[in-house]
Amino acid sequence: MTEQLEYVTYLLTSPESVITPYVNISTIVTSFVSIFIAAIALRFTKIQIEKHDKHNRLTVRPYLNDSTYIDNDGKLYAFAITNKGMGPAIIKDMKIFFNDELVEDDDDTLEKTIRLITEGKPISGFGHETVSIGSYVSPNEKIDLATVSTRPPYSPEKLREDIMSSTYILITYESIYGESFNYDSRV
Repeated sequence: MTEQLEYVTYLLTSPESVITPYVNISTIVTSFVSIFIAAIALRFTKIQIEKHDKHNRLTVRPYLNDSTYIDNDGKLYAFAITNKGMGPAIIKDMKIFFNDELVEDDDDTLEKTIRLITEGKPISGFGHETVSIGSYVSPNEKIDLATVSTRPPYSPEKLREDIMSSTYILITYESIYGESFNYDSRV
């Protein structure tokens, strides 16, 4: 006689309880509430990242501003550009106009402009700093674009009037985030 093994499997089910349908519904509701809370958390995280990015951009935004210095006793006129912003200004373009015509010079446009403005006027000398395309102007850095010594009867105030009526400067510059800004000496 041969031995035979037989297997019997019993499946036992628990009796239906009154709570079972509610347990399934509560599991589903809990899942949806968890998904909803996660979606809200993601939305607030996105808003916070946008605010943080805006804050970072504002904290490094450059702002070019001009200033004029007049010393009547010393017969001196000076015009300067200063970065009053929080971040560096990257100079992308600079154009100088004299009598509404673009001044162009391969060597030194600023020097040529000063010579055009002061041509035939009693001055004893001038100096200037050149702004290079691609250069950085650090926060609070001052660039003396023109310093002119006048001789009587030509006063620094008269020189300023002549410059204001005949000359303007347009500078395009960027922040380190690549945001573009414009400086216009007429404004």
